[in-house]
Amino acid sequence: MRTGYSLHQLTVVVTAAACAAVAGYRSYTAFTEWVADVPAASALALGTTPDRRSSEATIRRLLQAVDPHLLSTTIGVWLAGRATTTSASGRAIASTAGAQAPRRPMPGRHMAEDPSPTRLHALK
Repeated sequence: MRTGYSLHQLTVVVTAAACAAVAGYRSYTAFTEWVADVPAASALALGTTPDRRSSEATIRRLLQAVDPHLLSTTIGVWLAGRATTTSASGRAIASTAGAQAPRRPMPGRHMAEDPSPTRLHALK
């Protein structure tokens, strides 16, 4: 079934949603507000133009179409591919495998009071 969305647009929306989630946003509306408020240079780095950003409906539809298990596995594999056990100076680097990120209060009215930990916490 054709959705009318391109793979490029899916990548942009998933990346923007991940960034918004790491920033503490937890809803489609909040993700849209994050995308609207991001500076122009950051919008370009995400792969979108500053004058044409994704709407709430686009973000919601694309994220609902994504297989959550496949996305979680893909992010996990991506993170694992970047994990190292020692730094260039020989210092050990702590693993995030199986660990939960510490909960810290973050500003923003669109965040849950007690957000559930996700694999995206490893990006903080």
